[in-house]
Amino acid sequence: MSTPLRRYYRGHDLVGLRDEVNASTRYYRFDHQGTTQCLTDQAGTVTDRFAADAWGVPVKRTGSSINRQWYVGNWGYYRQVDRLLDYVRARNTQPDMGRWMTKDPAGEDSDRSLYAYALNSPVLRVDPSGLRIGDCFCDRDTLERMWKEAQAKPCGQICDLARKSPYIYKGGGGGVICYWGKKCSCLFSLNDPRGNPLVSPGTCPSLDKCALAHEDAHKPEIDCDPTCGLRRPPVRDPKKPNANECKHRKAQLACLEQIPLRSLSSQCFNLWAGQHSNLSGWIDACCDPSKPKPNGYQVF
Repeated sequence: MSTPLRRYYRGHDLVGLRDEVNASTRYYRFDHQGTTQCLTDQAGTVTDRFAADAWGVPVKRTGSSINRQWYVGNWGYYRQVDRLLDYVRARNTQPDMGRWMTKDPAGEDSDRSLYAYALNSPVLRVDPSGLRIGDCFCDRDTLERMWKEAQAKPCGQICDLARKSPYIYKGGGGGVICYWGKKCSCLFSLNDPRGNPLVSPGTCPSLDKCALAHEDAHKPEIDCDPTCGLRRPPVRDPKKPNANECKHRKAQLACLEQIPLRSLSSQCFNLWAGQHSNLSGWIDACCDPSKPKPNGYQVF
């Protein structure tokens, strides 16, 4: 087993760096943005200083400690060794251009620029996930205030915000919504081909219960960035966006089949029939690897 070159220690913030080769320890000091201002030794003496503009372009660097957590290092931005790029989980930023190098993987949820970094306001905002939907703030006081607000706000109110937001993708009838790190299962109106709402959440409570259980099952598959406000993030592994969808849809179908149909209004019965048909067709087309698949379908 190889010996690590460096160890990073993190509590609520990134605390320290242990250089195993040189047997030295350095401690981080950050600004409001989370960018490393300096490193100190165990006595509190400054050994390294770093200064950059709001986008991360280096302005000044002193000291010789090996460290990659410079620009917004407290939130996990990782500076490349040989290029002016910062790795930010889902993609890389290009500080000298003030933008991302690749499109936002969650771009279908937003009509904003897919390459814009931090909504072009890096003094106030950061994007630790690399999946920017909604506003992400780096100011510690703002974050603590928003975290407290999110924990106190019921999911029903958060879902109402999501339904009204023009930046939240509302396809599929429901989804997991993140709000400053809090996860909520939300349902959206089912619309006709022209976008007019046919059935709103709350119209058919027994069907809503099955749909919400489906969205609740997705919660463990999704990460909520605590520095970001209202957003609908993708599943954790973008290469397997529907890895558990068969299991979840089968469970929703079983839930629908337990509903006493005579208890439903004519509107809810029609909705039940449509959902049952769609779920059955999707499961039959996508979940049995032994059957030939029509074009556009993928086996999960």
